[in-house]
Amino acid sequence: MVEQDLRSSQASSPLVTARFVVALGVVIMMRSTHLVVALLASVLLVVSFCHARDQETPDLLLPSQGDGEEVGKKKPWPCCDMCICTRSNPPQCRCNDVLVGGCHRNCKSCVCTKSIPPYCRCTDVIYEDCGKRCHPEE
Repeated sequence: MVEQDLRSSQASSPLVTARFVVALGVVIMMRSTHLVVALLASVLLVVSFCHARDQETPDLLLPSQGDGEEVGKKKPWPCCDMCICTRSNPPQCRCNDVLVGGCHRNCKSCVCTKSIPPYCRCTDVIYEDCGKRCHPEE
């Protein structure tokens, strides 16, 4: 009986109530801290997204945004007899013609043999048909 009275007096003592209130305050403070951190993280995400949209030259380019590879741009060759294209949309095409002495001046990536005279092939990829043929079929 004495132990039961002691427990009931401890349960209702101001010290136990104060400990509970302090513990509850810490829990509430921890929750509010998490909310503040989440709010700051979301603000940082929005700011970084807005900054990325303002960049003049993004790091990742679509094929239609590549340098010299846009549809309708000047082709790296004046004509092509052996055009090889993928079946993608838009098609990725390159001219497989071999030229003696060098590639056309518009070609950005010219691969040549070390023979004399050099045999060269333009390896540029364009995103449309290669254009007119050099030697039309009869």
